[in-house]
This record gives sequence, structure tokens and C-alpha cells, in this order.
Amino acid sequence: MTTGKTNLNLARIVHRVIVNPRGWQVDELMDALDIKDRAYRKYRKRLQDNFLPFMGPDGESCLQEVEYNGVRHLKLIEMPSSHATEARFATRVAALHFAKLLLGFVDGTDVGDSFADLVDEFKDRLKDKPFTLHHLLRNVDRIFYQLPYAPKDYSDQGNVLKKLVHALIFTRKIRVSYSSVSFKNLTLTLEPYTLAVHRSALYLMAKNEDYEDVRIYAVDRIKSVQVLDERFSYPSTVKYDPGNYTEGSFGIYRSDSEDRIEFELLFDNERWLKLYVKERTWHPSQRIKELRDGRLQLNFKVNTDVEVWPWIRSFGDSVTVVKPADC
Repeated sequence: MTTGKTNLNLARIVHRVIVNPRGWQVDELMDALDIKDRAYRKYRKRLQDNFLPFMGPDGESCLQEVEYNGVRHLKLIEMPSSHATEARFATRVAALHFAKLLLGFVDGTDVGDSFADLVDEFKDRLKDKPFTLHHLLRNVDRIFYQLPYAPKDYSDQGNVLKKLVHALIFTRKIRVSYSSVSFKNLTLTLEPYTLAVHRSALYLMAKNEDYEDVRIYAVDRIKSVQVLDERFSYPSTVKYDPGNYTEGSFGIYRSDSEDRIEFELLFDNERWLKLYVKERTWHPSQRIKELRDGRLQLNFKVNTDVEVWPWIRSFGDSVTVVKPADC
């Protein structure tokens, strides 16, 4: 499972348990995220062990699995201490702020302003709380921080984002003016399916009426959007799922090719480097093996190498490419 999909699934779980007091029925959760019980347990453990906003004052996670009439639910439970109320509010502020950081690159647009308003409204509810929460409100931007990955600038695209969100939520077709590397000011009629975040940038996954297939469009290259009166039927998860759609890719860019490009990389015997590589899921197909000489071997297969080579070059002389042999 790609890191991007994993993070998106974790974010969906966090959002659901925050907004729904009864949490999320485990069977429904697994169906919605298209995962098995083993993956669900890994997600649960990761949030319980590492997601600090859900940690109580005694270090135990508020996120627990409980049963209602024999049906499992994942939910936030009351803290068994006098600090339960403080912790509950602080948890929600933290979760909202992390979401705000994730979308920080849309500041200055209607979408960014609306989310900031939501965070501010929630903070207003804490003004009569004890000093601990006052400290949180004053210093939240320093307590929770994100280092953005070369964010794109959407400050001039507020109207584009506003219309895209409108069309996505109300399943309306759109007509856009789009510029790509090969073409300028293309007029396209699209059925918008997904607004995806990848490396501090926004991408629209939409069905193109001219080609009758789903394609990916960089939002910063959309010059204008017209929301049409005509509505469309949002596809079932069997016909379309953003995770399945990008399966085989090494990021956001994808290919329809059924052929796979096999990569075999050898990383130098450096402790920091091997820890960095081993601690992350770079691709669902990856296999990692430590060789006798101390080097780390990483194998994976992709259907497009567009984003693989820049990633490999970022390691400089510390990595050796064994496959593809003709590189």
C-alpha cells in the first residue's frame, strides 16, 4: 500500500471517529477503505501508538475498539481521569490543526479560508477552559508543525477551487480550460471524481467525456471552471476507486500499461540510510533485504517510472541501480 494511500486512510479514520460519537463500525470501515482485518489492525495500532492528539494524560490512547450488541466499533472513549474534558477538546483541536496544515498550501482561497474559519470556531469553544488549553491556543502553530514539500501556489485560483468543490459535492459536470505540457487552453468536459493531495499539490481525477476514461489533471493548470447544470452518477467503488486507479504508480502519475518495470536498488551500508529506507513503504510491491556485505536491497515493480528516477537521484552516489539493466 502506498504511503499516500495509507496516510489518506488514516486521515479518514481520524475524521470519522472525531465527528461521529459512536465511532466507525469496523466492518464498514474495512469496506470503505477496501482493506482486510490485518490492515485494519495495523492502522488501529499505528494510531493508538503514534497519534499524539489521541493520547491521554496517562499515555493511553483514547482510540479503542468497543462492541455494541456484538458489533465492533472503533471510537474515541472518555478518558478515565479528571482531565478527560481537557484532553477531548485538545485532541480535536490538534486533529483539526493537522488537517489545516495538510491543506496549508490553499491558504488565501475560499477553501482555505473556510477551513480556517472552522478551526477558529472550534477554538472559540475553548476560551473558558483552563490554562492548559489557553497555552494550546496561543502556541498551536508551533506545537503542531508541518514541513511542506515544495508547495504549489493556489492564491490566484480561489474561484477555480471553489467551483471544483461545488461540482465534486453536488456531482455536476464541469467545463474547464486546461493547459498541459503538450497543449494550451484545451476545453474539456469532465465528470469530477476526486480531489487528491500529493506532495503539497492538488490533482483532480475526472472522467473525460471525449475519451470516456478517468484521467489526472493538475489543478494549478486549470485556468477556468464552468459548473454545468447537467449532473452525473458517481461511480460505484467497483468501477472507480482512487487507490486502485493509481495502483502500480510511484506517486500521482500513472500509466494504463499492463507491463511492469522492475527496479532493484542497492543502498550503501550506512545506518541512517538503511533506517530511512526500511522505515517507509515506498511501493506496495516492495521487497527489502539486507545483504551479507551490509548493503540494503530494495525491489519493486511499477507501470511507469516518471516519478521513480527523480527519487533515485535524490540519494546521489549512495544508491546503485541494478535493474533496469539498460538504465
